[in-house]
Amino acid sequence: MVRRFLSILAILSIGCKQTSSTSTSEASTLDRKSGRRLVEIRELPSSEEVPAVAVGKRHRYVNPYHYGELSKYYDPKQVDFSSEYYKIQNSLFTDLETDVFDSVASYDFSGIWKRGYSQEGVIGVNYRRIEISISDVVKDKANPMKYFVYGVSEVADNRCDFSGELELLNGYSLRESDVENVMQGVVFGRYTFREDSAQNHPGLFSGIVESGFLIDHQDGKVKLDTLSIDADGYANNNFVGTWTGYDAGKAKKCIWGEYRLPFTFDFDIGDGEMIVNKKYRKYGWGYYDEVYSE
Repeated sequence: MVRRFLSILAILSIGCKQTSSTSTSEASTLDRKSGRRLVEIRELPSSEEVPAVAVGKRHRYVNPYHYGELSKYYDPKQVDFSSEYYKIQNSLFTDLETDVFDSVASYDFSGIWKRGYSQEGVIGVNYRRIEISISDVVKDKANPMKYFVYGVSEVADNRCDFSGELELLNGYSLRESDVENVMQGVVFGRYTFREDSAQNHPGLFSGIVESGFLIDHQDGKVKLDTLSIDADGYANNNFVGTWTGYDAGKAKKCIWGEYRLPFTFDFDIGDGEMIVNKKYRKYGWGYYDEVYSE
């Protein structure tokens, strides 16, 4: 499971090394006059700006999956948690830094996002159910850290085709893999997916993705790490960010992934498994009423 990795071999430095404690991520707004999308750069917070919990002389960051504790440190009405998620998850991996840009660039990670099935997630303050189906992922021949992504989003009866880019930022490999002759690790990336403006209620998805991977040393193939898929609290392929409608220009929280979702506060009231809070089930999660009638 991605968030349970404890021992790290190295940071896989993908791209340029950071020269300060902050990095940047892209956000976009719509220019009303030209109709073109404007790209804005905002800083990701430094480690000191992310809430931490004191533990003796040390500090640990707030676990974004500890739903009952999150509201003590974050506002549930906050829209974008991509910066916080990126900083918190990266804080789990703090060992030696190694520049392995060339070797990482030789691998094709497209298969870990092209799953052949839809992923569930939430959108908006009421955690309305959204389904994301990524139909194709193509590695950019000019930039080995960049991937072109194509898929479909679905909210209730509204479907929109989307396309966009996903660029790897950094990653980590474990000191001891759970499988012999296999590299086990995590990669982080920044994504921007644009829905078809000719369709109903289109918008822009943007944020940070975290994916656990396995690389077979014999054939060099990259696979999604599903070794802990049956474990309590399994989470992987988490896309944490926002959706911004082209018309209204107002961003909404939008998070999807494999099973448990971070920064969803009282939406998930389950212990070992995800259970949607009864007050949110009318927003597309009605099938939980058939399984959990309490």
